[in-house]
Amino acid sequence: MTNRYFMKFKIFFNRAGWIYAVVFLLLGSIFMQESVNGYVFGATLSRLMPHPGYLARIVRGEEAPDKNRLEEYFHYYLKVVKYVPPRANTYSMLGFCHYYRGEKEKAVAAFKKAVELNPNFFWSYYNLGVIYFKSGRYEEAAAALKAAIETDADVNLGTVYFSKMYRPIIDQMVDFRSVSSDNLSRAFRQCYKMLVLSHYNLKQFPEVLLYSRAGIELELKGGEFFYYYAGVAAAEVHEYEKAVVLLQNAIQLNPDYPEPRFALTRTLKRLGRDAVQDSVAPAATSDVIPREDRMDVQIF
Repeated sequence: MTNRYFMKFKIFFNRAGWIYAVVFLLLGSIFMQESVNGYVFGATLSRLMPHPGYLARIVRGEEAPDKNRLEEYFHYYLKVVKYVPPRANTYSMLGFCHYYRGEKEKAVAAFKKAVELNPNFFWSYYNLGVIYFKSGRYEEAAAALKAAIETDADVNLGTVYFSKMYRPIIDQMVDFRSVSSDNLSRAFRQCYKMLVLSHYNLKQFPEVLLYSRAGIELELKGGEFFYYYAGVAAAEVHEYEKAVVLLQNAIQLNPDYPEPRFALTRTLKRLGRDAVQDSVAPAATSDVIPREDRMDVQIF
């Protein structure tokens, strides 16, 4: 029985084997050609990349992103997205360029794609949060920023360092480790501030209190900001005694910060106590966010 099946297989192979051999050789040549083409194209793209020095200076904070100067980078990243398998950092760079071209919705779409490809990268969430926040889309901002602070700092630094897309920029930065770490720390602090302000604008005062207290416990720079909003939120949920202590802490940290003094006067009046001396309503232009903490879309 076995010999009979073997003979049938042998006859079939003799008739059809040459067909499979030809197909195998054709497929092999195709895959080899695609591999060679992919390598050649990747090398070509690397040569086509504009000099990354300008991007490195943006990361360092030495130069501001400029629409005209970013144009050649924008067209480069468009080519990368079109011809190279999808990578989160490519879409993140494309989103960065879209944003400074004034194409905010396209930037949002690119950062969303980056998040889809890598849901553990801080900067994609952060940049989404910044765009939403500055557009007054506070619910979406809060969701993106919450996701950002839940990512791991070491993983984020490693993602940047080992990324082929960021490598040309990193190679221009002898101070990469200190700059990237400082930028991440600053943006992390900004996340908490935007979370506080997003929930404040949504009148979600328990959440304002939650993230303000987190900022205080983490000893983030600009503590008077967090004490102030914690005090305001505590007053809004009728925890007036707690609000008084928090607002006093804000004033102690920065006596020139007018908002806490005014809020403390209002809170003391609700408790039937004397108002704070020399307390006046803050001017409409009062700066609740220090200038160094202005939020904007970043590379890393």
